[in-house]
Amino acid sequence: MSAFDPDTFMNQATTEAGSTTFEPIPAGEYPALIDDVKVRIVQGKDGSDRPVADIFYRLQAPDVAAKLGRDALTVKQGIFFDLTPNGALDMSKGKNVQLNKVRDAVGMNKPGQPFKLSNLKGAGPLKVQVTLRPDKSSDAVYNDVRSVGKM
Repeated sequence: MSAFDPDTFMNQATTEAGSTTFEPIPAGEYPALIDDVKVRIVQGKDGSDRPVADIFYRLQAPDVAAKLGRDALTVKQGIFFDLTPNGALDMSKGKNVQLNKVRDAVGMNKPGQPFKLSNLKGAGPLKVQVTLRPDKSSDAVYNDVRSVGKM
């Protein structure tokens, strides 16, 4: 049983001021492991439902984590799926290229080798190219994943 009590938490007070900014991970290439994979549905411009994989990479850069004052450095890559008419991943030429680059980087893009998205959890190491993207409506800066590759 957890020691966390939501009711007690709701009534706890603090006198500390909190951070209002978040320092992004510096742009660069980092070794990483795939921490998690989640699938969500977003609405396409045409109103149709589009499945997206969110791949969470845990960067293996303890010096950068220490400099930023974080226990872990995580970045997320969102990948839209190309599907066949029956809802399976479309593996025809030019389809699911971004997903297949991730699969290739961790040795899971081989003919005849069974693959499912859940296989990616914990996979690696691989290289992740992290970039910076300024927010269009504020002074915030976010991290994006530009590319992935083999170590």
